[in-house]
Amino acid sequence: MFLAACPKGGGTMSTETGGPGGGGGDNGGGGGGGAIEGARSFGDTDGMNLEERKYWKGEDDYLFRNIDDGKVQCGVTFTVEWVGRKQFREAAVKNNNNPYGICDSIVAETVSLCREGEDEKQSVAGKIKGFRCGYGKPRTLTMDNGIVVYMGNNEESNFSDWAKPWLMKNL
Repeated sequence: MFLAACPKGGGTMSTETGGPGGGGGDNGGGGGGGAIEGARSFGDTDGMNLEERKYWKGEDDYLFRNIDDGKVQCGVTFTVEWVGRKQFREAAVKNNNNPYGICDSIVAETVSLCREGEDEKQSVAGKIKGFRCGYGKPRTLTMDNGIVVYMGNNEESNFSDWAKPWLMKNL
């Protein structure tokens, strides 16, 4: 089970509008999400076969490189939730990508802010508890109760130029 990206007082960004807007993007379809936290749990693996569990463990392991760096740089143990795993994997593979490669961009961008100074570090630590990530085209960013919700893809270019201003406005 997963939660849909519904902003509660946070900003929304859509590449379709080029600025603040209401687009929630494609939430990747029904079910298949799963939270992963600092303990490196795989989240909801019910109903997954061995191949799927091994695939998502690999995605978790890659993503945790920046999640672990967030502990060091930002002082936060971020949570992560994959949204619509099956649909996310299918859409990513169809475009010669993988879920980790798509989600890592928002985690890395957030962690890089913490390296810029104490104000940035305190802002991230005070407002961001984790990430929810799935496939979306156009890509969107929303904030939902301290969770950055990124529905994205690697087909759209200039991620940092798009995401960093959104992060700064929402911190």
